[in-house]
Amino acid sequence: MGTPESLKYRLKALLKETSNSLLLPPEPWWDGEMEEIAKIVNEFITAENSVIDDYDPWAEWLDRYHFHRSRSVQCAT
Repeated sequence: MGTPESLKYRLKALLKETSNSLLLPPEPWWDGEMEEIAKIVNEFITAENSVIDDYDPWAEWLDRYHFHRSRSVQCAT
């Protein structure tokens, strides 16, 4: 559902369509930066979407990130 590289690729594609790149830490994005990016994306989604009716690519990215993180934690234990 998402490797670190595919998450970064999807994030870069989303950033090409918006000016939100100014809110994110500069590349390269390692685990710490990705965690910070996920928090920023979550805040952005919360502020922009009080009611989610339609497909939101940012919310999908965040879901993929959380899924990847949960799998990484399970593999580490």
